[in-house]
Amino acid sequence: MQTDLQILSEVVIEDLIRSDELEPRFLEECYCQSGALSQFALTSKTVLAARYAALFDSSQPGPTTVPATTKAGVSPDLLAASLARRPILLLGDVGVGKTTFIRHLIKVEAAAVFEKAIALHLDLGLKATLSIDLRAFVLDEIERQLHELYGIDIYERNFVRGIYDLDLKRFASGVFADLKQSAPDRFAQKEIEHLATLLSQKDRHLKRALEHVFRGRQKQIVLFLDNTDQRDAHTQELAFLIAQELAESWPMMVFLALRPETFHRSKKIGALTGYHAKAFTIAPPRIDLVIKKRLAFALKITSGEIPVRSLKGVGLNLEKLPIIIRVLLRSFDDNEDLMESIENVSSGNVRLALDLVRAFIGSGHVDTQKILDCVAEQGGYLIPLHEFLRSLMYGDSEYYDPSISPIANLFETSTLDGKEHFLLPLTIGILHNSSGPDVKDGFVETGKIYE
Repeated sequence: MQTDLQILSEVVIEDLIRSDELEPRFLEECYCQSGALSQFALTSKTVLAARYAALFDSSQPGPTTVPATTKAGVSPDLLAASLARRPILLLGDVGVGKTTFIRHLIKVEAAAVFEKAIALHLDLGLKATLSIDLRAFVLDEIERQLHELYGIDIYERNFVRGIYDLDLKRFASGVFADLKQSAPDRFAQKEIEHLATLLSQKDRHLKRALEHVFRGRQKQIVLFLDNTDQRDAHTQELAFLIAQELAESWPMMVFLALRPETFHRSKKIGALTGYHAKAFTIAPPRIDLVIKKRLAFALKITSGEIPVRSLKGVGLNLEKLPIIIRVLLRSFDDNEDLMESIENVSSGNVRLALDLVRAFIGSGHVDTQKILDCVAEQGGYLIPLHEFLRSLMYGDSEYYDPSISPIANLFETSTLDGKEHFLLPLTIGILHNSSGPDVKDGFVETGKIYE
């Protein structure tokens, strides 16, 4: 039963929402604007608010940073800034919801704008991991999405001739012009060979094709390079250089998702030293709202309120999962310790927070049958903190392993010195009690800690 529930929670809470069928409704009902921290978070709001500003020192000025969202929605500067010939950076820590922000922007927030545009969303984390040549992957993926999503085949005969209409006219008046009358078949062959030469240079041909779409069809082209932060620093810098070239010389606006620290490091010693980019920060949303909205949406799926065509004919037993979801929703409302623990373990990482909830649903350390019996006999069940934490601590293991558990071992050692058992508690105590001029926006000078 635990295994079935684990599989079902993966399908209902995570996988189905990515489908084209459910994504628009999911984004409308479950998207949470980045902004204020939950009342349950122990982390100082000042620290997170200063998170991005603290990454850029006065000796190495960072980008012009602007919040990507305001109380009224997406910042009005976001699309306007892209009119400049430079990529727009979306800065956010891992798991804060950069991909969801992009999908919400395309499908909901600026849906009217993107209906008249060509939006290309390239996942450099999921799909480009096996590609040695990142530039080739980007070009191939742009070509594929143009064909599959917008029916634009850049190698279709009439489309190609439309792109190179002026080139063909020049060719017709060139050195082979005499063949047009005397040997039309040979002239046609030479013309085809000339087109083949133009098509052989894929980057130039793709650029010409996009220019043709941009001018001929009057379509704005928007490119999102997403999940770049899941790659190594070198790949992220290469992605920025590709984004810079595309934004500067191709007919498209380009958005690039990066981690703040990656941008800061590259701005000092990497590929970004010669550029001044406009950046929009994406702060973590309220974890409690994200989890409750996601669970409520999953409950609508399991109860049949939201029909899913892709599940027809699939033998999924959804009888027990909605009971567990209702128990979780009630427990999160009535037991504030549960949400507080999730928020502090995840530390603003929405992806990790959702993983913690899914881990509980399918954990072998949870007596699910007991919960189901209590609901049947008593009408409900309130999850205690220790029961929830046990599932997080142990995960899929029989015993606690700090190397794979999201719960840290406070007394872990890396040397044979027994005094190291207390190094982490002492450090936390010093950080907690630090005050005075050495503390700026919640950050403490490294030298003070060493002292």
